Amino acid sequence: MDRGYAYKVNKRLIFLFLSVVIINIKVKAQIYTENSSDGSITITPKGLRGKENNLNNVNLGLGSNILSSNTDGINNIGIGFYALTRNTTGNNNVGIGRLALYSNTVGKENVAIGNSSLGVNTTGGQNTAVGYNSLYANSTGYQNTVIGSWALVNNSSGYYNTASGNGALFYNTTGYRNSAIGHQSLFANTTGNNNIAIGTGSGSFITIGNNNVFLGDNANTTVNNINNSIAIGANTTVDASNKIRLGNSNITVIEGQVAYSYPSDGRFKNNIKEDIKGLDFITRLRPVSYNFDTQAFDKFTNGDESSQEADFSFSKSIKHSGFIAQEVEKAMIETGYDFDGITIPKDKNQTYSLSYSQFVVPLVKAVQEQQVMIEVLKEETKQLLNLITDLKNQLKK
Repeated sequence: MDRGYAYKVNKRLIFLFLSVVIINIKVKAQIYTENSSDGSITITPKGLRGKENNLNNVNLGLGSNILSSNTDGINNIGIGFYALTRNTTGNNNVGIGRLALYSNTVGKENVAIGNSSLGVNTTGGQNTAVGYNSLYANSTGYQNTVIGSWALVNNSSGYYNTASGNGALFYNTTGYRNSAIGHQSLFANTTGNNNIAIGTGSGSFITIGNNNVFLGDNANTTVNNINNSIAIGANTTVDASNKIRLGNSNITVIEGQVAYSYPSDGRFKNNIKEDIKGLDFITRLRPVSYNFDTQAFDKFTNGDESSQEADFSFSKSIKHSGFIAQEVEKAMIETGYDFDGITIPKDKNQTYSLSYSQFVVPLVKAVQEQQVMIEVLKEETKQLLNLITDLKNQLKK
């Protein structure tokens, strides 16, 4: 039994060895034949095919209809059905996968790995696309870097974009200088520029806004054309341009070693006026204590993306001291004070907010006004005391 088994194994090994030798001889013969055609080699189901080339450089193709239109393109590699099929003069391209870089004609230095990646690209150069359908619709866009299926799939002429994650920058067409890292990050962006989104679903609502930053899982905005805004933290939402939101509604402490400061150099201040409202404004305010419904606020700002699993019990239980923003607005209107310590929403989808540090200025004004009153009262009191003293002296006479 052992000898028979060994005989069968040896027989199969000999057959395999002879097959490899025969294939090797055939391939070498074909390669030798192709060496006379300036070194362009394409391996097809029918065997090796050489294509005359005007330059002494090598193109390599493996699959059906690979580099079939190539004329002067050099140093290209096409692997997969119809990869780099229409390339004519494009150089230094790599297309791996079915229809990878299919329409590329003169685009150079592109790397496409994945079926249909950079499939429509014609003249765009220096793009890197890894993943199914990644950068598929790109035609003239250049220097884009994409990793992930369907990432930047609709891009046509946008450039300097970076997308990592399935569906990242999915709808982007002409937007440029965007960086999206995470599943469906900056998903709806079409023409927006200079945006950064890091985290799953981050910045996914924005469409045409510019210069925004979204950091954190589902860090987002409620306004699709928002500009120059920042949202930092998981499920954090910013609702207006030129605004920064730190943390979601469940955050209870924002801490730093020193107090926050901002520029206050007189050399850059214009239109200076002493028109601050003091006592008239301050005395209309109603100091209160309250609990803030952070869960309701989260649902209002995030809608369907609200943190369903988060525990809001602690943040809702905190007792705060402060004012009611709508009452502050009323006091402003009644006194004609253009107070910058309040943010008034532009529509029903935005919320009021107060900057308590700004209340220091009208408080200082109120103290100054009170001090004037005190000085007047002191003078009146002094005069009354003098009058009383005179009356006493007269009575003694």
